[in-house]
Amino acid sequence: EGKQIMPCGLIATSVFNDTFEVDGFRIDTESDDMPLPPIQFKNPPDYLQRSNVSWLYERYPTVTTEELGIRSHRFLTWMIPDFFGRAAKPFGVITDQIEKDTFLDVIINLNFPVAALKSRKVLLLTTTNSLGAKNYFLGHILYVGGFLSIGLAVAV
Repeated sequence: EGKQIMPCGLIATSVFNDTFEVDGFRIDTESDDMPLPPIQFKNPPDYLQRSNVSWLYERYPTVTTEELGIRSHRFLTWMIPDFFGRAAKPFGVITDQIEKDTFLDVIINLNFPVAALKSRKVLLLTTTNSLGAKNYFLGHILYVGGFLSIGLAVAV
């Protein structure tokens, strides 16, 4: 279209724009409990005043609003690079208490294409605390490393 894209870059122009709803619960996509990158992006000083610009909220209205622009938590979490090369990003936070054994009706609106990438999507619901989400990967790595160290020590 001949418009300048703001923000530009591969990650910023391929934003994950699927949406999720959990029947009976509000998902806060702008929660302060969302992990954010150490560097916060700011809208340019002439935000919304430039002509011939394709702004983020116009391309991805389910990700941000005109008011937030690139300060949207969903956008900021999308911009955090992942160590393992996955695009595992938080979508939002449910602050309501969910009782044990509660069945959840999840509505998924698929907008982000992955078939051409030979990829897949996974929805993960987890609990968090002051240290972040539950993740047993590091624990498994430490166990394996410990057993390997013991095995090597015994073998030598």
